Amino acid sequence: DVVIGGFATASGDFLLVREATVDSSSWLLTAQNVNAGISVASVSVSISGPELAVLLLDESGETSYALHVEGIASVTGLPGVTLSGTMLLQANTTGDQVVDFGEYGEIDFGTSIEFFSFAGINLDLEIAGFASLSGNFAARVINSGSDESILISGSGITATMGEDPIALSVSDADFALLILGETYALHAQATVRLNAVPGVTLSGIVEVQANTTGEQVVDFGDHGEIDFGTSAELYLFVGTDLLIGFDGIVSLRGDLTIQRIVDGTDESILITGESINASMGASPIELSINNAVFALSLFNSAGSSVYAVHAIGDVALTGIPSVTFGGVLEFWANTTGEQIVDFGDYG
Repeated sequence: DVVIGGFATASGDFLLVREATVDSSSWLLTAQNVNAGISVASVSVSISGPELAVLLLDESGETSYALHVEGIASVTGLPGVTLSGTMLLQANTTGDQVVDFGEYGEIDFGTSIEFFSFAGINLDLEIAGFASLSGNFAARVINSGSDESILISGSGITATMGEDPIALSVSDADFALLILGETYALHAQATVRLNAVPGVTLSGIVEVQANTTGEQVVDFGDHGEIDFGTSAELYLFVGTDLLIGFDGIVSLRGDLTIQRIVDGTDESILITGESINASMGASPIELSINNAVFALSLFNSAGSSVYAVHAIGDVALTGIPSVTFGGVLEFWANTTGEQIVDFGDYG
């Protein structure tokens, strides 16, 4: 095994070649059937690749090195979490942007500044039964006193809940996944979009949250501290002041919680909220339901995207002088073909 800069390890079938002059020497270490990556406790983020190259330089007593390996990414030891795609493990302290690794070839590191990188383009991260995320990720080990963790982060990420034809996605998100032993916390935030449900629109900013650490507040380093509101295990999309529209006739606005419900082979997306405001009509005349409780279930039935929605709250009529309307009003819509719809905890 080779330890690289204290931040990664690599193993494989190695070959070491040394060259020397009067005042300098170099060692070129190449390997085949390589496994490389970072580990904390029983969890590893690693790559498996055909080849690795490490160049070690000693020039007049000044030592430096460069490393390059490319391979297929994976995460092990973290139940329910998978990682796929291609990642690069690179390090360069030589002061040269382009490094010649002999028969392995020349590598352009893009900068002559000292750096360490374990990153990938167009990676896919999936949390079983919850969501998948895709984009460009970077991974590193975080040391905090005697505690170690793995931080995977990225920007421009797309997170998706559900499967075709119905899917809820957030795009161009900043993302962080903190791995602590065999537990983890995940956070991303971006604009939401609902796909393939005729007549239903959804807009606003949504947070993607997953947390199995047992801690309510989790420190993601540069991504910031996130208060999940509970120390209990959770897997949610959460939106503040989201707007849902139904066929351009009724709109609802408020803070919503979005869950993926998997029951055997059946799958649905459930959106719920409290203190919701719903309205129907066109300004200045408008019928509204205020402080409502609300549930929307979206699923696929016989190849078609269908939904059921229910809300109940205080009714008000505006825009007609001298006319008042009070009481409690229910709003519902149902395209599922079912008379009774199960909204989970909502009823």
